[in-house]
Amino acid sequence: MIVPALVVVALGTLFYFSSQKVTVTEHAKLLKEADNYAAKGEYLKEAEALAEVLKNNLPAEMESVDMLRQASAYGNAKHYDKAESSYKRVIGEYPDSEFAATRGLAIMYMKKGEAEKNMDDLAKALQYFERVKELGSQDERYTNLATSDDVNIRRIKQMLGK
Repeated sequence: MIVPALVVVALGTLFYFSSQKVTVTEHAKLLKEADNYAAKGEYLKEAEALAEVLKNNLPAEMESVDMLRQASAYGNAKHYDKAESSYKRVIGEYPDSEFAATRGLAIMYMKKGEAEKNMDDLAKALQYFERVKELGSQDERYTNLATSDDVNIRRIKQMLGK
């Protein structure tokens, strides 16, 4: 009998929470706190709240999602070094999340490069977007999203004079 992946994740999550100090309710409360900060545009506080979530030794599927969200929050708060570090940690520890983390890096460097008129950051953004396209061509789940980044690639190349 084939068990849907969602049921497996749900059962794994239930098992995880039944064997850990943190409860499902506490975990949800911590995520809600992060959501509230994000809704108010308080991205550094969102990232800090997610740091509390990540202290709970989550299952890999949950941890990689929360780490990606934390990296994005750091980027939105303009704490680019922390965002970069978080994205790269995801790439190193969770190969299944490489596409999302690489795309996050590309977007972060593009925003930073445009805001600061920094050609080095734009060049990094271009490099990461090209990696996103490569990853998208290897996995049909990401092909459309990777192709949609062609607009970003063209815009960055124009800013770089390429």
